[in-house]
Amino acid sequence: MPMDWGDMDLFGHINNVAIMRYIQTARVHFWDQYDIPSLPGKNPGPVLASANFKFLHSLVYPGNIHIKTWLKSMGNTSFTLHHEIYDQNGRLSAEAQDVIVMLDYTVRQKAPIPADVREKFERMI
Repeated sequence: MPMDWGDMDLFGHINNVAIMRYIQTARVHFWDQYDIPSLPGKNPGPVLASANFKFLHSLVYPGNIHIKTWLKSMGNTSFTLHHEIYDQNGRLSAEAQDVIVMLDYTVRQKAPIPADVREKFERMI
């Protein structure tokens, strides 16, 4: 994924908010790759419950990053994704963890992970 010039901050490195957007993109690609319903009207759907970031090294424009995302754990109504961001030289620059909760949008409450999604996830763990 290319870094954008506009993602730099006053200090000349990629701003932490931009890195969070990169993680968001990786999370949505993960959902798409495993057919997790994430569009309005798909019930239940994933909602970000928490995000934890650890910045290890500055990312500097220009350049590309590589994000590795995988399923770390799964509960009844939630799952955790782990992300690693590497710079174009292969150096680990940031790590993140997302807790995703499945939400029944009609009643606005947690819902079990759908059976077909759970089956895909069980093959990953």
